[in-house]
Amino acid sequence: MASQFAFGQAAGVPPPQGRFLDDTIVVGKPFRFAFSFRHDPRQQVFFPDSTYNYTPFEWVGQDYFTTRTDTLGSLDSTVYRLVCFDFPIQPRYQLPVYVATGQDCTAVFAPAETFRFRSVLPTTARLDTLSLRPGTEIQMLRRQFNYPVLLASIGALGLVALAIYWLFGKAMGRQWRMFLLQRRHLDFVRTFNRLNRTARDRNSIGETEKAVVVWKNYLESVERKPFASY
Repeated sequence: MASQFAFGQAAGVPPPQGRFLDDTIVVGKPFRFAFSFRHDPRQQVFFPDSTYNYTPFEWVGQDYFTTRTDTLGSLDSTVYRLVCFDFPIQPRYQLPVYVATGQDCTAVFAPAETFRFRSVLPTTARLDTLSLRPGTEIQMLRRQFNYPVLLASIGALGLVALAIYWLFGKAMGRQWRMFLLQRRHLDFVRTFNRLNRTARDRNSIGETEKAVVVWKNYLESVERKPFASY
């Protein structure tokens, strides 16, 4: 929809039609309002949606109907579901449609429809019997950290960790040691093969000595004997 509206009745455009489908509007109870507009098929029109200000009502929902075109023109129609929470000052209501005219839109209002409003509050209530305290000040409460919940959560996590360790501690420790041994073995094989290949290609005694040192260090870590000092 264009950002600028020219409000008023468009020349030569018949007004839309709106009517209440419920006999009486009850506070807090949704009601239906039928809205239709017949126009030239070449015209582009926009109906109010959920962003429209429906004061004194509030938008609840909307049912759309397919545009029907005949010799009389195109007919667009919808049924709004509205609700009222305040007592209306005037029991009359009207909605517009927006007809695109160049770079802006012209609001075409339907004739005002009257309605009956009924409140659910008892009319015999005596408001003067209510005890009110005028000028009550709102006190802001300071936020406090919930330490009991924190301690309970830490305790529960600790118990869960102890239970897991008691049930699976040995198996997890064994798997972790096997993982470290496997990783250390792969590092040794990779390094030893690289030094061995370099010594063979270059016929280098230095690379051979490095390979022997790596091999001795690995045996020392596995057998826990001082092979490196032999």
